Amino acid sequence: MKIFLTNDDGIGSEGLQLLAEALSKRGHEILVIAPLSEKSACSHSLSIRKPMRLKRAESAWQAYALDGTPADCVKFMHLRFADFRPDLIISGINRGENLGRDVHYSGTVGAAMEGGTLGYRALAVSSDTHQNNNFGEAAGIVCRNLEALYALDFKNTVYNINIPNIPLEQMKGIVFTRLGEHTFDDHYVEEEEGVFMLTGDPLPGGESEQDTDVALLREGYVTITPILCNKTNQGILSRCPSSFGRLWE
Repeated sequence: MKIFLTNDDGIGSEGLQLLAEALSKRGHEILVIAPLSEKSACSHSLSIRKPMRLKRAESAWQAYALDGTPADCVKFMHLRFADFRPDLIISGINRGENLGRDVHYSGTVGAAMEGGTLGYRALAVSSDTHQNNNFGEAAGIVCRNLEALYALDFKNTVYNINIPNIPLEQMKGIVFTRLGEHTFDDHYVEEEEGVFMLTGDPLPGGESEQDTDVALLREGYVTITPILCNKTNQGILSRCPSSFGRLWE
């Protein structure tokens, strides 16, 4: 299988490297284009009319660092690497979970969404902590389920996967679920006069909805959530009148 890898933690991320190594050892053809530096929380943003530098990275497989966003990396592959058409795009393995409303901000999910928008099968994969990640076990889970993941219905859809950072024998299974409520106590800290930094920790509460990605991940499940590329709410649109409002008095 031809697999394109990217992330939002940067080309040197352990999660990206271990996933690429695991997939390569299983005989898959790998191409990596990842941001030169960390690009967390940049969502689906693209660098418009901004020069980007591409540098070959030292690696056992074909790998490059691009001075751009995760979505830039996917679009760059699509437009500049015409001889490599991946069967699957995987964004990750991210350091830190992407649950609930995180998917709107996540560069990891943003890269997968760019892949889905361009017509590729795409996955976003995250580990649920920002430190002491067991990326090796997470990469193994992806590899063991690769064929089943590839066989999913990707029509207008990408899949957001979160893996608990616990020993494999403590995990309870792999489940499909919906997005939950993952909120933070966001606040801006003034580092010095006129200079502010956004910070905050997750708030409890999403776990009360037991059938969501937030609750099930905390219980020890690997969660998979299908996310629409075209965000039109078709249910509401079908109930809307064919014309609405007034243009003139």
